[in-house]
Amino acid sequence: MAKKTVSTWAKKNFLIWFADSFQFQSESSHEFLLYIARREDLLSRIHLLLDGPYPDPLIIIAVQHTGMPPLLMKDGDYYLNDPETIIEYLLNLTEEPFYLTLYFPERSICEIYQAVAEENRFISDPLESKESLIDFELSLWNESFKSEAIRTELMHEIDRALETRNKRRFKKLVKKLKEL
Repeated sequence: MAKKTVSTWAKKNFLIWFADSFQFQSESSHEFLLYIARREDLLSRIHLLLDGPYPDPLIIIAVQHTGMPPLLMKDGDYYLNDPETIIEYLLNLTEEPFYLTLYFPERSICEIYQAVAEENRFISDPLESKESLIDFELSLWNESFKSEAIRTELMHEIDRALETRNKRRFKKLVKKLKEL
């Protein structure tokens, strides 16, 4: 089977359409997507995949009501969720390709997405692929739950710092929360 080639123009138009068509869990993931769409150098290196537990680095962006993290980059066992850090990471890769998987309602039947999604050349055995995809998505949910648990604990600690009027601890905790 011949490898599908998707033009930067098609990727750009799709990403802008996607950004305009869905409600994102966070404004930062929405802005991140638009940033990618405006950068010709990044568009030429990005590959959109329907399912993607295999390639690295892989960026996952999810809209509301999907249960997936709003923005996460996975490279091996390394995870990033800060948009600025992810952009810096991608810019440092220079010529290397990177991959994007989007989670949104009815993505498996969305013709517009399928038109720009490339065949995942990392999949060899369909049964093994389904099992790997399930494991991958469970790891994403786990990562999302861990992040939410940390955020909740930080919020409780911030509340305690406010109650005790501990300004130094409050500032330290808010900084930690922003880095999350």
